Amino acid sequence: MNDKECVEYARECTRLADLIGQGDIRDELLKLACHWMEAAAHERLARAVDPLAARARKRSAGRSGIAAPL
Repeated sequence: MNDKECVEYARECTRLADLIGQGDIRDELLKLACHWMEAAAHERLARAVDPLAARARKRSAGRSGIAAPL
């Protein structure tokens, strides 16, 4: 998963939280959005520190078949 995908998941979580308006589910969606943004930042840092390792991670994640949350 790359940083752009993580940001898109974060946007979707915030969009859904806005639709819900208030309550526990909204709060959980906003927490998820924060986690997705942290994951995006981590991916950017990993790519900046070690571009070859980041590309290898991306290739192996694409083959794993693991679905993203939500």
